[in-house]
Amino acid sequence: MEIETLIYGIYPKSEELRRSISKYEREKIGTPEIVKEFEKEKNELIERFSSSGISYFSDPVLNWYDIFRPFSLMFTGFELGQLTRYKETNTFYRLPVVHDVGDNTIRYDRLLEGKENPPADLFSSSTANGHLAFFPGVHSFYAMSDIRRNISEAEFSAFVVKNYMQIMKRYGMRGAVIFDPVEYGDASLSPLNPLIEKYPVYLVTTGKLSKKNVAGLNGDLASIISDQMPGNIKVASEYSRVPGIKAIDARNTLMESAEDLKHRVSRIGEDAHVDRIIVANSESFDFLPRQIADRKVAVMAELGE
Repeated sequence: MEIETLIYGIYPKSEELRRSISKYEREKIGTPEIVKEFEKEKNELIERFSSSGISYFSDPVLNWYDIFRPFSLMFTGFELGQLTRYKETNTFYRLPVVHDVGDNTIRYDRLLEGKENPPADLFSSSTANGHLAFFPGVHSFYAMSDIRRNISEAEFSAFVVKNYMQIMKRYGMRGAVIFDPVEYGDASLSPLNPLIEKYPVYLVTTGKLSKKNVAGLNGDLASIISDQMPGNIKVASEYSRVPGIKAIDARNTLMESAEDLKHRVSRIGEDAHVDRIIVANSESFDFLPRQIADRKVAVMAELGE
């Protein structure tokens, strides 16, 4: 059984970077200095993930405060709403308020204003090291937004995917992780087809998967990574090149054992009759202190040895 690994989402900042952000907010340092600090820490993380043998990883997006905020700032017709609880956690996100989906102009400069997030670019260019883009899933984006007009999920999804493709091109991204924190129910993943047809897409899902969700896809995803629920890995293995499971708990400081994980993951793969499987974190590691997140990444690195 070949075990591969995927790290995605917002990674926790180091204490050094947090102190630099505090200095920036108190106007003790300027924009060039804080941008340099973000890029330095991002590059160090990307190098660490790569050199430790992590198979796939998205941009650490250290400058994001939640998974929707950058896009609410950049997308024409969107704005930031009130602070809203993120699922059943003690963290919050700024509710995306959607007025219109007719203009695909992306306002990249809004990220550099420094009013709602630290002034750093959305992603680091992937041309040199091949890290992946990271996007919220369109189904979850729609479900977790305040839609002010009679905009259907299909219209919204088509608009967002078109913008994602523009972003992929701008930053030279070679593939993407798409994370859906909301269960699909009867929703179809077919709006992702333009992205899937052009790029490797690693889809991280939540809850129960059904064939109805994936039946409209025009081709296989690079991977479908799912919760460990009956039937999920079967769907994932049929509709993606390498199925995956969320096995690293990103909300719990309790450390996993690499040996126990290897045994459990191998058994899951054997039961599903697959010879490759991807192990991923359950959520963004930003729910954890940096030191704990780093230790969990070290456990993940052992899985591929």
